[in-house]
Amino acid sequence: MSARKRGTLKGALEDVKRIRAEDEAAEAAKKVDIPDALDRGVEDPAKTTPDPGELEAAAEETKRSKQKITLYLDPDLRDEARAIILELGMRGEEPSSLSMLVNDALAHEIERLRDEYNSGGKFPLYLSRLPGGRPRGK
Repeated sequence: MSARKRGTLKGALEDVKRIRAEDEAAEAAKKVDIPDALDRGVEDPAKTTPDPGELEAAAEETKRSKQKITLYLDPDLRDEARAIILELGMRGEEPSSLSMLVNDALAHEIERLRDEYNSGGKFPLYLSRLPGGRPRGK
């Protein structure tokens, strides 16, 4: 029975867990079995030496891949965001995760700030950790 028929948040969460488990199982089935690949004449990946350019590209990709961060959110904002994600997820709509919602919202706000304060251009990157303590100017 679907979560919509039950009409409960618990039912919706069970459906989400079931769908995630099915997706994870499908992803695991897609992975290549290394001994099987070797039997077919595919070169052993452990014995290949990557090109230095490939190493640099891989290092850059690792630096630019998504990273986990900690944020503090207003509880009402957090709760409504969760409700939106669950409701839209049951309809098959995006955003399908809190990360996607926050990422899209942050990208939109960054674009607005660039337009307002930096003539639409990117701000210079600050590669160190942000300073701790109270926000400046408050």
